[in-house]
Amino acid sequence: MLRMLHNRVRRSLTSIAACSIAAWVAFASNSEDTKWIPYSARYTTTFSKHDNSGNHSREEIQTEEIPSVDGALLTVQTTGGERRSAKLWQADGQAFALDYYRKQAVPIGHFRRAHLPVPHQAQLGTKSLLGLECTIYPMRVSDGSGKICIDFGDDLILYQETHMNSGGLQQDIIQEMTSIDLSSPVNLSETSIPKDFAVLPPNAPKQ
Repeated sequence: MLRMLHNRVRRSLTSIAACSIAAWVAFASNSEDTKWIPYSARYTTTFSKHDNSGNHSREEIQTEEIPSVDGALLTVQTTGGERRSAKLWQADGQAFALDYYRKQAVPIGHFRRAHLPVPHQAQLGTKSLLGLECTIYPMRVSDGSGKICIDFGDDLILYQETHMNSGGLQQDIIQEMTSIDLSSPVNLSETSIPKDFAVLPPNAPKQ
């Protein structure tokens, strides 16, 4: 039972890391503004868990985030500096899961990108990170609590943390921006499906 619970929560957290928190929250907004700031950012997501038996583990995932001025967005998980998987949202809203090992792209839905909304919860304070200022808000999390720090001026989430406890399993996730480039232009090819990728039909089995 504990392993089943761990797997369920772990899959949920991994999906958040794959599509960075910045992108995940942005799609919840109904903003009609189509002006986008291009940038290149990197995040480190740290997962840690422990149970009542004293078992403990820790894992880090590196994520790269690249949006373009036309509204497209690429979020990539890397290992040892190499890209392994990604989520790509094209400017028209079509989303793809990218597998860099198999060189495959699979459609996963259609989502119009939107700007970060202002949370309804009371502010918890402010934070400075990488020369940017963000406002801290509490997050509603099933079986736990969390907080998030948003830079509304640049449409960025700089930091977020989540703490969950269910069935004797404590899991914590911390995602923090580790670098940001707001000055260099983004090559539109970065937010396109690579030319050597095969585009598979939705729900296609991995080959």
